[in-house]
Amino acid sequence: DSIPIVTGVSVIITESNTSGDLKKPNFKISINLDPPYILHRPIIGITIEDVIGRRICSFGNHFSGVELDDIEGPTIVNCIVPDLPLLPGTYFLNVAVGLPHETLLDASYHVISFDIAQGSDNADLLMSAKSHGPIKLPAYWEV
Repeated sequence: DSIPIVTGVSVIITESNTSGDLKKPNFKISINLDPPYILHRPIIGITIEDVIGRRICSFGNHFSGVELDDIEGPTIVNCIVPDLPLLPGTYFLNVAVGLPHETLLDASYHVISFDIAQGSDNADLLMSAKSHGPIKLPAYWEV
C-alpha cells in the first residue's frame, strides 16, 4: 500500500473583470502535500471533469515549463488559472503527483467539486454546459 501524498485540495474562484462581455472566473487551486520522503523535481497535475466524466482540461507544472522546488514535509502548492471560460455547471478536480522517472506516486480523483453559477448575460441564459459543451470561447463573426 502506498502512503497518500495529497492530503487536501481547496479552490478559490473569483470573477475576472478583464474579459469584457465574457466574464470568466479566475481559479486558485491549493494542493496540500505531505510526502513521506523528499520529492525531487515533483510533477503536479490537475484535471477538471464535468458531471458525466468528460475531461475538460488539464494543468501541470511540466506543461507550463515550470520546475517546482523539491518538496519535503507538509507543503502547499498553488496553481493559478486565470480566465477559465467554463459554462454554468458542476465540475470535479482530479490531482496527481509524480516524479520525472516515477510517473505517478499519488492521485486523488473527484477530490473536490465546484459549481459555476449561471450569469446574468444572455449567453449564459441560452447556453448550458450540458447541451453546448463546457467551455465558452470568444468568436468573431462576419457576413
